[in-house]
Amino acid sequence: MSDIKTQFIDDVALILSIPPALLHGNNAEISQNKQSYIDFCLRPLMYRIRDEMNAKFFSPDEFQNGKHVEIIGLDKQNIVDVATAIDKLRAATVLNGDEARGLLGYDPTGLPEMQEYYVTKNYQSAAPNAKGVDNNMKGGDDNENDERQGNNRE
Repeated sequence: MSDIKTQFIDDVALILSIPPALLHGNNAEISQNKQSYIDFCLRPLMYRIRDEMNAKFFSPDEFQNGKHVEIIGLDKQNIVDVATAIDKLRAATVLNGDEARGLLGYDPTGLPEMQEYYVTKNYQSAAPNAKGVDNNMKGGDDNENDERQGNNRE
């Protein structure tokens, strides 16, 4: 009888896109199951609720003029988990500070320094005429071919 009940619970969970392991308390792959629950059960439900609230609360003209309901919190990533990736994207001039904030679910600051792009891990400005930027930067050391420094690899 217990196996039939468990199978019934599993079937209902799968219909609702809930990983059965979360319902049974299995600790194996808990973070993957939790992410699947958020991605395939909660997020679609959240979007349906958001869309319905927008349809009920605002006229089409109001919606096109920017009035809308936005549900936040579920889509926010743990910034500690993605800090290294964000750092690399900023250092490679793929993102500026405000774009990185937008990806993480935070509002842009609008500050001028958050609009700048930075090159290398020293976070120097990528702008050609920015303050403190040496426009004659070269890669490597000045003495990289100097045999006395141990760089002769022949």
